[in-house]
Amino acid sequence: MISLLCLRLLAIYFLTEIGVYIYFYKILVPWANTKPIALPDYRDWGRNRDKLFQRIVGRLERTIDWKQKHQYQKTTKSSSSSTSLDHLLENETSNLKKPEGFTFMLQSFLQSFFLHDCTSSSKSFKVRYNPYDKEHTNVEMKKGDIDALTSWAFFKKKFSELEPWELKMNEDMYKWMERTHGVTFKSGKNENLQPCLINVDPIQSSYKPLVFYFITIFMNGLSFLLLKLNGFQLYTASTGVRYWLRSSPEEEVYSKLSKKMPFIFFHGIAPGGYLLYLPLLWGILPERNPILLFENRCITCTMSFHAPSEQDIVEAVKESLFIHFGNVDKSKSEEEIKVILCGHSFGSCPVTWLIHAIPNQVHRIILLDPVTILLGTADIIINFVYRRYYKDSPNMMASSQPPLLSKYTSNNLDHKEELIQDQPCTQTFMSSEIGIEYYIRKHFSWYNSELWLEDIPNHVQVFVFLSGKDQIINPIKVKREIDIHNNAHRQQPKTVPSEKAREKSILTKQKRSMNALKDLSPAPPIQLTFWPLDGHGHCIESPLRWKEIKTKISKKI
Repeated sequence: MISLLCLRLLAIYFLTEIGVYIYFYKILVPWANTKPIALPDYRDWGRNRDKLFQRIVGRLERTIDWKQKHQYQKTTKSSSSSTSLDHLLENETSNLKKPEGFTFMLQSFLQSFFLHDCTSSSKSFKVRYNPYDKEHTNVEMKKGDIDALTSWAFFKKKFSELEPWELKMNEDMYKWMERTHGVTFKSGKNENLQPCLINVDPIQSSYKPLVFYFITIFMNGLSFLLLKLNGFQLYTASTGVRYWLRSSPEEEVYSKLSKKMPFIFFHGIAPGGYLLYLPLLWGILPERNPILLFENRCITCTMSFHAPSEQDIVEAVKESLFIHFGNVDKSKSEEEIKVILCGHSFGSCPVTWLIHAIPNQVHRIILLDPVTILLGTADIIINFVYRRYYKDSPNMMASSQPPLLSKYTSNNLDHKEELIQDQPCTQTFMSSEIGIEYYIRKHFSWYNSELWLEDIPNHVQVFVFLSGKDQIINPIKVKREIDIHNNAHRQQPKTVPSEKAREKSILTKQKRSMNALKDLSPAPPIQLTFWPLDGHGHCIESPLRWKEIKTKISKKI
């Protein structure tokens, strides 16, 4: 009798699974693709999108300058295992001289956003375009290919949808590249190259069995229960964003009189929301500070299509601070509350938004495996979104770099594993989940989410924790960018600019010339912790890392 009932239930489940499978591919995915792109405006640039492009190119030029000015002395050690990461990074382009070296680097940067369609008699697949691969040197990018890339990156559209002023600005970018760097492209389009246009390309999510969503619902429920048991209260802001609040232990009912800074945390892309983050949070959260945990259900594998915008999350944070702690730009009669911002992976993007939205309130930022630094490069969208579309070496970071960097993976770390390994879990259950892909493709703006280190206000303390075997970001590039930033900070004058001068600098940011962008004196310095053997998210599950993070961030908290 029991076995017959089980068989009936199993049959019902499989029939339901088949029905949902058909609904998913025939109705849900096509519906998601018909939804319009809902991206915000370019916060810092308005219609001056060419200035954003020039700033990105200026960073490439600054990188070459830094490499040429900070060459390490040649080591006399013959052992390859003694070669340091910094030494390899320096030698990577030590022979590049302007303009030839920079022209190659600019073209390589643009090429990194393309997949190469390889075909043979036995197979057809896509690989990431690699300018260092001899097999790819005969593949030429043409103007039509760059048009597709720039129209997405700087105008949020397909090239055929550009307005007259956008077409003119797009053409001005070509003229600027030719005038300043001698870079030109032939007319036409290479049909073997496919640009990675994250907001323009169609959603191609893969079906997940119902049991997967049952598990994520259970995980969310368990997270809800555990947070409640640990003194957190759930609130919903007027924008619909939910957040959890735990007040200071000294106060039975939290009031606006607390002198401790609120600790605000944003989770990354993960099934079950905060459940996987709870051990990390218990390990690093300050004991006496009020805690705010903000949710984004679209990135928790719940098949949610109610995507909060950048403005929704910013306003939710402002509202929560005003309600629970006092004024946030509401009145000058009370002292504005200072906050500590912390984000893991994708959670570093809301931290970036808040740095621009409430700069005077931010006292400290803590970034764990941040995707927001160098978000304007192709590594993150390739590794997370487009990785499942091609067949290539598991070590994508190494495959997109000169052969010299591959040497670092086996010798400098003294282990046989590759620096970046394949991560089928991320591909299968994260990047291809329809709710996550819908949010990233339709609602995520890379241009407002990238953290330019020189834009961080002078008074903010910055802690960055990087994993050397990160499967999503490019840790070597991010580490180098932080090194450049810190080196510029050490060389800047020790005088502190007045508040009036700082406001003037912010207002004129869009009018800076490229030379000014290259010579920025960024502040404050970044306190970097680099874990060479860790992968993306390893800090979530490692008690040793929790202790290390808390030790570094708990000073004067």
